[in-house]
Amino acid sequence: MINVLLESNIDRSRIVYVETQAKENIPFITNKFILSAVYNELNKQGIRIYKKCEFEKLTLNGDRTRIRKVTFTAAGDGRLTIDCAALFWFDQKFVSKVNWFTMLQSALKFDGHLVVNTSFETNIEYVYAAGPMARFMHNDSVIVPNHMYYNRLEIGARLANVLMKRLGITEDDTSNDEYIRPLFVYCQLPGKYNYMHTEMPVWRCLKTSFRSFSTGNVTDGYFEIVVNTNGEVQALSCYSNKDFKYLNLINLCGKHVDFFNDMIGRFKTNSIPCFFDYFNQPWSYPLYSDRFWILEETKLKRDNKTLQLSRCRNDKIYGEKINTILMNFVVDNVDDFPMFSHTADWRKTTDEYNTV
Repeated sequence: MINVLLESNIDRSRIVYVETQAKENIPFITNKFILSAVYNELNKQGIRIYKKCEFEKLTLNGDRTRIRKVTFTAAGDGRLTIDCAALFWFDQKFVSKVNWFTMLQSALKFDGHLVVNTSFETNIEYVYAAGPMARFMHNDSVIVPNHMYYNRLEIGARLANVLMKRLGITEDDTSNDEYIRPLFVYCQLPGKYNYMHTEMPVWRCLKTSFRSFSTGNVTDGYFEIVVNTNGEVQALSCYSNKDFKYLNLINLCGKHVDFFNDMIGRFKTNSIPCFFDYFNQPWSYPLYSDRFWILEETKLKRDNKTLQLSRCRNDKIYGEKINTILMNFVVDNVDDFPMFSHTADWRKTTDEYNTV
């Protein structure tokens, strides 16, 4: 919203950003470096920023048709009163009392969320629910119940699939499959900086160890990759005043770093100055294919027998198998990757040459 106001040529001294005490930072920005860069840009643009405030009251005009002032209690028991020409309010949404009583009277199971099974069925027959106000009932197949921690498009597709099966349109039912599509946000922030954050479902709720790899700065563009102990990418954050192919980068989330052309080894030896450039090289293009999930199904897992080998031999064997799988994937999808030279083309050229 602030960026929209800036682009509308509104006097920047009239734009005020007030952050409530309950919110420690801008909610959808999780990276501290990017958050600091955004605040610095807001200050650079001349926008007044107030943190750790608590809403106190609204003051209306004489006929009570327009908000004239808004008052907050600021940190240190101070009082902040702002004259308003327009007020944009972003806060946590809650279920209204009317809707709450309605759901209780309808006998729907409601404990702050509408409770559904993995097929989105409530405790009342023919009543389905999905979305931020719904949650799965606790069971072994669901790690985190709240729907808000899953990709909304994937939730909607699963619900549509359940309903189509119920209507006899399809026989497939994927409602019990694992949720794998990442959540993401992409927008333009003040200063015309492009921002993207994508993360795996329920990532923020998992209490496991992670490590991050980052390149760049505010001037050249900042790129962070978060990887779990199993080597799987759990989150990506990008911030740059240049355009980047965010739809491609979203596809990196959830994949194993072993498919990233020895990314960690290159990073440790300072061979990757910029992740934006690194993931825009031809070797990375197969990662963005919509058929790459076929390869993911065959993703290798080091079993106990393989782990008994020496570390050097284990890494060599594993790397060779990864390379073989990647090469086979490219050959099987040769028409999608014209930038590569294929062994199939070599054989065809050689055969034609030999018949002349």
